[in-house]
Amino acid sequence: MHFYDRIESADVIFKVEKSDNTDNKICEIRLAVPGNDLFSKKQGRTFEEDVVETIAALEPQLKRIKKDRAVPEYQPEINPDLIDTF
Repeated sequence: MHFYDRIESADVIFKVEKSDNTDNKICEIRLAVPGNDLFSKKQGRTFEEDVVETIAALEPQLKRIKKDRAVPEYQPEINPDLIDTF
């Protein structure tokens, strides 16, 4: 999927937390975008599940940034007085 053209870099970190609990795998993703870094961290039983959940948590952040930073479409100003002159 394509969400945002201005991602400069991504840091992905996998950790295993020392625990008796089976939900001890951690995935962190930090996306560097102009102005802010986006971050998400998920913990679960497998790294595969964590990656999917972490990306799913980043998607709305990327969509929000894309919407907030969108360049408005150029709308030329039309002077109604000039319309009849042509």
